[in-house]
Amino acid sequence: MDIRNIDDKYFKEVIENPELAASLMEIILPEEIKEIIDLENLKLEKDSFISGELKEAYSDLLFRAGLGEGEEVY
Repeated sequence: MDIRNIDDKYFKEVIENPELAASLMEIILPEEIKEIIDLENLKLEKDSFISGELKEAYSDLLFRAGLGEGEEVY
């Protein structure tokens, strides 16, 4: 059994669930952030994308959330 990065793999598997990710963010985010972000509607996004400078980028996990007035944050 290959146990390299097992903690990272486990964390990613668990936190991929938007409900669990929101629960964690409720605990760790500052109050002023929690007041403006819609944690109840987190959306898990792809882990690769093309940036504004047309460079390919990768993330461990990327969530999208609403801010209000139709704005979104990643």
